[in-house]
Amino acid sequence: MTRIVFIITIIVIQHFLSSHTVLSSDQSPFERLFNRFSDFLKDLKNPNDQHERRYHDRLKHYESQLSQTRVWLTISSVVNVTGHDSKDHNRDLLIRALEIHWRRPVPPQPGDYLAIYRTNDSVQIRTFPLIDTKTNRTFPRYYKSDLEFNYQNLTNLNKTDKDDPYENCLQYMVVYVNHHENIESRNCIRMQARWMEQLFERIKDHRLSELMIPGTHDASSYEKYSYDIYELDGILSRFQYTQDESLYNQLAYGIRYMDWRVAVYNQTNHTDSQTFNWIEEYWMVHDMQRNRITLKQAIRQVVKFLTRTTHEIIIIDFHRFVHGFDGENDLQAMRQRLQTFIDIIHQQLGPYLIPYSSKGLPTIGNLIARNQRVLICYAYKFDVRQLPDSIMLWPPVQHLWADTDKLIELESYIQEQICKPSRSFHNTHLLRSMMAELTPTVEGVLFRRYHGLREMAALVNMNYEQWFRYRWSNCTNIVAGDFFLGSDLIDISIDVNRERFQSS
Repeated sequence: MTRIVFIITIIVIQHFLSSHTVLSSDQSPFERLFNRFSDFLKDLKNPNDQHERRYHDRLKHYESQLSQTRVWLTISSVVNVTGHDSKDHNRDLLIRALEIHWRRPVPPQPGDYLAIYRTNDSVQIRTFPLIDTKTNRTFPRYYKSDLEFNYQNLTNLNKTDKDDPYENCLQYMVVYVNHHENIESRNCIRMQARWMEQLFERIKDHRLSELMIPGTHDASSYEKYSYDIYELDGILSRFQYTQDESLYNQLAYGIRYMDWRVAVYNQTNHTDSQTFNWIEEYWMVHDMQRNRITLKQAIRQVVKFLTRTTHEIIIIDFHRFVHGFDGENDLQAMRQRLQTFIDIIHQQLGPYLIPYSSKGLPTIGNLIARNQRVLICYAYKFDVRQLPDSIMLWPPVQHLWADTDKLIELESYIQEQICKPSRSFHNTHLLRSMMAELTPTVEGVLFRRYHGLREMAALVNMNYEQWFRYRWSNCTNIVAGDFFLGSDLIDISIDVNRERFQSS
């Protein structure tokens, strides 16, 4: 145990000393370490207090710009654990709690309330008053309920009735009822499996780089919540999984950009009971942590979605190649692994692939006419242009990544970067992804500044509404986040595109 603590201490010291913080060159190593550690301790309690105050001030500003009442639902990425007994593990878990949000141009009146209905039988099961009758104060514009949103079976992607936006509502609906018992607004969590088809007449003459596209960061790092995995299986598990919906479900809900990372591992291949040989298997990973699906299994989920739709275009961004691709001494082996990687993609996605063109992205209408609906972006230093079938690989998506665990720094980074002229959606030949999530630091993980990625995602996701529906809606291309159902990102993207291309 002492040895483990010593090793961890050395890792932390090395991390502090290797920080990019600008320090005086005449400082001793101890002084540099002391200064870094002092900065860390300042943030240890809550690095996001300052942003919390700013958030509420801006919320009032954007609320005043509304033309009508809005309500929406999200799913909390944070799991509430109560009643834990270390002996028999008796506990109560609130997983995927339903979150209720409301905004109104003017303050609510006494008697206004929110109601939750079940979609299968239209029975009202919860009400939430908006005015405290004792103090006459308005309740917060956000409720975390005690209702759980189930993992859904989304195999049926029937065409949506364009005149009924609530046809594909899942499990619950929220309704704003005023003091006259009139409904001012309603909304639900729904499948958006065909949103590009529904907007096709508006977007057909435009390119993917001109749209706002909802995406997922580390899309293949998904796992349903398990207490044993998340709470008991060590630190790494809490920082491995960024989603809790399968790739297919992500697409069915409306995600159209997925950030993928790939590695190669040796596997045993038993030819009979007596012999076996080694084969190389391509796995989806979160950096150096192997996920639960292979590259082939990931692609099969995409194909499953493609065969059930006709107008949906998917961007797969192979953003990182790690284990098995990091050895530069054996270029022949590297070349063979990349060729196998290309072959896997081509064999399974061939008919849907968009071939690379130096002229840039075709219009969405042209792509749909040819049934070319998968854009493969490739971010690796090894040049593959001479390999067979490499014409399907496009340049990498430009990642706008703040690399911070502080919300106020993330917001400042977005403000500085997202609307630069070269990154505006008017630049029709460049795909740009705002990586709208917090990134844990080594010291933050070791000293439990944050419990895990679920909790970090919850801090960010509640800001998507003001960030991407209002502040930067005019220049956003791709937004990729963690635990995407914790925000209204998909509906925001659809509404922004509808507004952006309303004259088409």
